[in-house]
Amino acid sequence: MLDDVRSIWATQVQEWETMKESFTHFSAFCKLANLVEGDVDSLANFLQKYREHQNRFTLKVFYDFDESIEFSNTTSEDILQQRFTDLRNEIEGLDGEEELSVSLSIYKSTAEPKPGVLVDQVYSVESLSSYLEGKSLVQVHSEIVARYGETDTRGVAFLGDFEYLSHTEFFYFVPKNQFSVDSFDPKFNKTSSDEAKRIRGTLAHFSNASEWPFSPGHFKFLGNKPRGFKVLSDIYNGLLNAYLISFLANLTSINNESIEYQLKGLKDISACLDFDALVNSDSSYLWVLFKWVYAGNSVDKLGVTRNVIPLHVEDLLSVDESVLASAYSSFILSQKDDVKSYIDATSKLADQIQATTQKAGDVAEKVANSIKTGVFGLATFAISTILFRIFSKGGDIHSYSDLFAFIGSPLFVSMIVFALIIFSALFGLALFESFQDQARFKEMYDQSKKTYENVLTTEDMKNILSDDEYFKKNDVFISGRRTFYIWIWISVLFVISTTLIIASCYAMNISG
Repeated sequence: MLDDVRSIWATQVQEWETMKESFTHFSAFCKLANLVEGDVDSLANFLQKYREHQNRFTLKVFYDFDESIEFSNTTSEDILQQRFTDLRNEIEGLDGEEELSVSLSIYKSTAEPKPGVLVDQVYSVESLSSYLEGKSLVQVHSEIVARYGETDTRGVAFLGDFEYLSHTEFFYFVPKNQFSVDSFDPKFNKTSSDEAKRIRGTLAHFSNASEWPFSPGHFKFLGNKPRGFKVLSDIYNGLLNAYLISFLANLTSINNESIEYQLKGLKDISACLDFDALVNSDSSYLWVLFKWVYAGNSVDKLGVTRNVIPLHVEDLLSVDESVLASAYSSFILSQKDDVKSYIDATSKLADQIQATTQKAGDVAEKVANSIKTGVFGLATFAISTILFRIFSKGGDIHSYSDLFAFIGSPLFVSMIVFALIIFSALFGLALFESFQDQARFKEMYDQSKKTYENVLTTEDMKNILSDDEYFKKNDVFISGRRTFYIWIWISVLFVISTTLIIASCYAMNISG
């Protein structure tokens, strides 16, 4: 409509100078470069085109600063014809010095093209955003309730200059050129919403229930949020959080500045949150928790949820994935009349992680000790043999050359080789035990997980075990340490073998 109004005039208006919009009213103003008689015919065609428009509008053509003629889509044909004549007469009398302008006022109303479906117009996203920025969360909510809170409404379609379709379960933001009444099918389930509110009324107290008749699904965007409409998206997020709190807490109260709630479980938590906290908080996990609680067995699920939440977070808006996992597991246990065993199970599983970590250290340490024992034993044996030779037959060794020749002697080489074989065999045995212990370590870990599969959900175990992160790190640690010590032992063998070969060659050269 706005583009059509700007196109009426011979010298087309490029843009509106001022625009204001609320849920119920839109107004715009712009200056005109000139007025010609042909503009009257264009104006008549425009009024005829929008004669049956859902909104009542008034168009004022100012032929001087404070002189105007008013046209409306509700004005009778006889009066319109008289005003067209008056406008032509005024145009003939223009001398070019007048202040020419046009103003548009639209009194917005909703249309109901089919039962339970409301259609509303958004003429300027920017102007409506400016209007909403000046309102509190409670004020905006009150206007939404007053305009769209009819009990039999299944969905509302806002038609405007949106880039793409975005929607909640109840509110749809539709590009105006893509809307079709026949294909518009809101997904809001009023029966489920009413049942959730009934359950809330039984298990909780919401002081503002009569003034806040919606449910979280009214304000949860499913997919993309409307681009360029951040103000409304933020407001919807704040209202979503407020409703989620009211459906999960025991006591909830909303005033003009904040929301106050109490949640009573294994320990109580309470908070008084201003609206900025509601608007800026991501409640994705709280939404998932709400959907799960009110999907069935709500009495038991809500009781379990209220017990679990305070064990993980200090505020409802801080609910995260760990709360979800705990709630699911606790509910399973609650069906077996064993709520407290959840805490015992998670504690024991956490202790098991510590035990497996210690086991990993023991496995790696066994290989390390074998290397240390082998190197120390071999070194002790070689040094003892050399010292024994020196002290028993010191006359045969007078210099380092004589000592090197002794090291290369067949007797000494054979003794050292024999010692290397013995210690290598012991080291090989330690390696074999290392592989066995590592396999047992994995079996023990897997068995620990199987032990708790009947009492903890898969998601809960993934959360407690950090998706097997500790086990994988320890397994890599064992393999890494074993590889490290294997290379140390190979290096020891290489150094000793090289030394013996060089000494043997030296001894043979002397004897030759």
